[in-house]
Order: sequence, then structure tokens, then C-alpha cells
Amino acid sequence: MKITVLKRFLIVSRDVMAITYSIPIKYYHKVGSSYRNPHFPAIKECIFAFMNIWWAHESRHVDEHDIKMLDLAAGSGEATVCTLEWWKRCSVGQDGHDQQIDPITNRNDQPRKAFIPPKLKEKRAQSPSSCFPRLGEKAPTLSLTAIDPYTSESYQSRTNLPCHSLSFRDLASGAMPPFIQILNSDLDKPKEPESNIHSSDIVDIAICSFAMHLIESPSELFALLWELSTKVRWLVIISPHKKPEIKENWGWVLWDPKLWQSAQGHSQHEIVKNRVRCRIFCSANI
Repeated sequence: MKITVLKRFLIVSRDVMAITYSIPIKYYHKVGSSYRNPHFPAIKECIFAFMNIWWAHESRHVDEHDIKMLDLAAGSGEATVCTLEWWKRCSVGQDGHDQQIDPITNRNDQPRKAFIPPKLKEKRAQSPSSCFPRLGEKAPTLSLTAIDPYTSESYQSRTNLPCHSLSFRDLASGAMPPFIQILNSDLDKPKEPESNIHSSDIVDIAICSFAMHLIESPSELFALLWELSTKVRWLVIISPHKKPEIKENWGWVLWDPKLWQSAQGHSQHEIVKNRVRCRIFCSANI
């Protein structure tokens, strides 16, 4: 009985993921204001893991005044919410499993700690998404921008931040929305766009979650990726499959998250959380 139930659960889970992955664009037109990604917990783990690894290796290279993050095809703000929560936890030096902090409402609720078996605690300690680095008082500020031609209303209602109705084609044509600076001391109250935050500046990180596979034309995918490679240093693609395929001469180098170097010739080239895959690419043009 247990085996039968487990098999049914796995089949249903696989079907749900397949349906989510193959959703046509018309679907986003219909549910644009209420869209929610059902794989948010796994997306969150992927982004936490990436940000921890990225900060460990790249923090000494980033601009001490500003880090820019672009949320591509932002949906209801999954990548933004996760990035803000990571930033908040790092700013206060909290462990990822002990405290739940809502980056939007800025509530800091700490329930009574549950008992964690020693083996599970050790496993969590070894996980790259289990602990958070401390950014320190001189940490750079975070600037965000988001684009989505279909779900900007859902994004804004969830994050209280603006979402620009730009498409992948707009970005491929050279468009880049303005950034909003987020204060480290008050992440739920963003500042208005400032003149010293230019959309022409290099973007440190662009995150595309469950969206880039919707580009069916290889030529359109190349145009987008090449344009991004001239403006974005790190590209993070989160999806339930190893798609889209990004070729070597398209402006990006697949990155090994463990060795933090080109993944060419290495087997470790992605972060996987509950069958959701996170691939990291480094620009070859910056």
C-alpha cells in the first residue's frame, strides 16, 4: 500500500512539473495577476545556495557601493523575494533554519526551535543553502529591477516593488529598465530610482526562473543571451529540466558551482534541489 501511494505521488509530482514546464504563454495572459509558481520552495533553496557560493567567491570583486540584480520574466517575484530574504538574513547574520524573516513585511518572527536529530543537523550544516554569511556594516547596497510582460501585477502585489512590462525581445533589442536601490537597514522600503543608478551599468546577477525555455526560436534565444552577455556578469537559469540549451559561442560559459570555474570537463555543473535545476553562467563578454 505504501509503495503504491508513493508511486502515485511520484507520478503526480512528475506530471505537475511537466505541466508547469510546458505551460503556453496564453496561460500567463489569463493568470497574470494571480500567478504563483508551485515550485517556490525548491527555487528558494537554489537561489540561497547560489547566493552563498557566489558571495564566498565574488564578494571581494563586487562594487562596494552597489550590487545590481535583474529578475528576468519575474513571475510573481520568486527570485526577488528569495534574494531579498537572503540579503536580510545575511545583514542580520541569521541561520537559515532557525529564523523566518519576511523581506517584504520586515517581520522577524522566531518560533520555538524544533528538535533536529544530530544526523540531520550535520547534513544541513554541509548544505550550501543552510547557513548565511554575514555581510557586515560596510556591505554594499542592493539594487533591483524586474521585467515581465504578463505578470507585473502579481509581482507588484507580492513584493511592493515595480515590475516593468518588458519582454525578452525588448531586452534583446537593448532595453534595460531602471534599478531601485534597497536600503540594507530597511529592505521593505525601497528608495525611488536615483540618477546615479544607471541602467547602462554592468548588472552583477540576472536570475531567470522557469521562463527562458519559453523561447522556442534558437535565433531569438541567441539574440537575448548575446545582448545580456554584454551587460550582465552572472546569469542564473532555474528550471525543471536542462533547457534551454546554451551553446558555447552564445556569450556565456557554463560554471561549476563547486570548483567555481568553467564547467568544461567537469561533471558538477548545476545545483539541484527537489528536481529543480539551477545552472550558473559567467559572461564571456565582460
